[in-house]
Amino acid sequence: MADGVFLWAALVAGDLKIAADQGDSEEDLESRLEECPAEMNDLFTFLLEKQDTFYAKHPKPYLALIYASTKAGQEVSSLDLLLASSGHEQLKEYFASGLNDSRLAALDSSASNLEANIVARCANLVEYDRQHLLDYTHPKFPAGRPYKSLNIARLTVFRFIHRIAQDFLVESRKGAALLRACGIFDQDALKLLMLSSAIISAVHVPDPIAQRPLRYAGCIQRDLWTPDETDIVDSIFAKAQAQNPWSPPWELAKAEHTRNSTASDAQFSLLCCPQISTQENVAHYYADVYCLSAYFESKLLPPASNVSNGLGGFCLIRWTLKHGNGMDDLIRMLKEHVSWTQSLTLCYKLRHVPETVHSPPVSVPLWQHMYIAAARSYLVTAPATRPSSLRSSLGHIPLSDRGSPYVECILVISLQHIYMCPTTSETMVSIEKILSSTDLFKVRVDVCESTGVGTISLDFRQYSPGGVTQFFEIDPIVNHALQKLFHTMAMQEACTCCGEFLVPILNQHLDRLAAAEIAQILHGSPLFGLWSEGLPLRNMIFPEGEFRLVSEVYIMAWEEQVKSRTHPDRIKNNEEPDRGGEADPLLSEVAKALESLRRTDEQWWEQERLSYCERLTDDESSSIQEDGGREETKKTPDSTRRGSRLEGISILLFSFESKYNSQI
Repeated sequence: MADGVFLWAALVAGDLKIAADQGDSEEDLESRLEECPAEMNDLFTFLLEKQDTFYAKHPKPYLALIYASTKAGQEVSSLDLLLASSGHEQLKEYFASGLNDSRLAALDSSASNLEANIVARCANLVEYDRQHLLDYTHPKFPAGRPYKSLNIARLTVFRFIHRIAQDFLVESRKGAALLRACGIFDQDALKLLMLSSAIISAVHVPDPIAQRPLRYAGCIQRDLWTPDETDIVDSIFAKAQAQNPWSPPWELAKAEHTRNSTASDAQFSLLCCPQISTQENVAHYYADVYCLSAYFESKLLPPASNVSNGLGGFCLIRWTLKHGNGMDDLIRMLKEHVSWTQSLTLCYKLRHVPETVHSPPVSVPLWQHMYIAAARSYLVTAPATRPSSLRSSLGHIPLSDRGSPYVECILVISLQHIYMCPTTSETMVSIEKILSSTDLFKVRVDVCESTGVGTISLDFRQYSPGGVTQFFEIDPIVNHALQKLFHTMAMQEACTCCGEFLVPILNQHLDRLAAAEIAQILHGSPLFGLWSEGLPLRNMIFPEGEFRLVSEVYIMAWEEQVKSRTHPDRIKNNEEPDRGGEADPLLSEVAKALESLRRTDEQWWEQERLSYCERLTDDESSSIQEDGGREETKKTPDSTRRGSRLEGISILLFSFESKYNSQI
């Protein structure tokens, strides 16, 4: 209510200011004020009636474009509006042949003082913001060229003066008429904005993937999608791959490459397929991230080219893993292109921090991939919101095609994410090796329990704690407890809470664990505590010769005690207080192993911090060094050096978080 009052006052004051500038007397201004309607919609109508008659007779589509971009949740700039108002045919020509110097010069001339014209043509229902001009991190547009007006236009953002103004356009007859006068429908406006933002990105893209045109593309209805939109999206994906090539995990494995710090976003994909081309993997990754269902259909339905079982099956499993719901339509769409019994080879994402890890290529029948994907999509949601359609979708798989009562898979607990991957005896060896620092379950997804309206459940067979390569059998009692936990909680929450059932498994098999392995389990992973939230054994210690889950307060006290064992001058006779003074040589060995792991961690983090700093731009690198970067740490005392190191780590954490979380 207060917002509406302030808006009314601002609009009326603006109108009175214009009148005063034109020489109106105080009496005239008072008369104008009395004539102003009290209701907001009436006031908007009043202002519309005062709009320049030329603009009313010769409208531009600015208002419809701003309305469409706002509904799509995107910022729209003066440059977007200038290009999009050129018309579809002109934009297609720009997109096909690019913006050369003569075209840029013409646009630069048109962009001069464009903002005031846009506001006037939109009946003062919109406003603009030039705050982006104050942000030096925005590169010039076009890079290295003297087009000042274009650069200002790209960084000038338009929005409605208030949500009330936006609502006025659809809730009132006068507002709707003003919107219709723009001459384009909402979906047409989205297509123009998609194409114009793609043209801008083609001239200069600070990011490897042009996000804005893809976000507009995700808002275009399936029945209005045309081959033109498909061509634009294909061009964006091809450019992304050319600028920042994605190397498939099977090629990286052959070359024995380590993590590439400048890897393409697609490197962090949930799923990839060796049976289709690298470009198809990249395209379907981005199409999935931006929910381009219309693009999917354009590639999979006639008159598209013949769809292989590999591509059809890959799209089906990707969509199920990412979205879960809405599979029935996709299954019906792909029915002609997939065989449930034919083998499909996929690489599954198994870990995302500190580097992305994919499984070796796993070749099993398509229906097995489908059950694993459906199980994960079903179990990651809260029980109250688990979709019945997900289970019913499995009924599309013919019973005669299954041939086995269950599917073997691995369940990976990786910080804030849970991954599942079907396994074979050949791939299991590689998976155990590459995930030795991660908590793993060997699980069976029972096919019989998964059909029809039955629930999707997991049968927990073995458990391997992070830090070792051994798997320990899970007895029926613990298996039943875990099944109940995963049935009553979302998968991530269940994994976080399952530690109380895992500790007894470890204590039952202490005779199989050496001191170094116990230290590895306590240590967990090379990140040691920095991302421990969400891990089942994050609050575990090893007092009195066994594993135990305790509160964080007790953990700190126990860690201090363990650290003292690596410094003999701090203790007497190697005694363990919790054991009543009895010597505990096993704990001393564990303490030494933990200390060695901690030192390795510190070296790893320092190398990562230095490597990250070297990848920054000159300005960013200078800023890091001024605030305690690697050059300054050489001259500062230990306490400051530790602070600088933590600052570098925090920068690294932010880098990892922004890179990975947005891609999961």
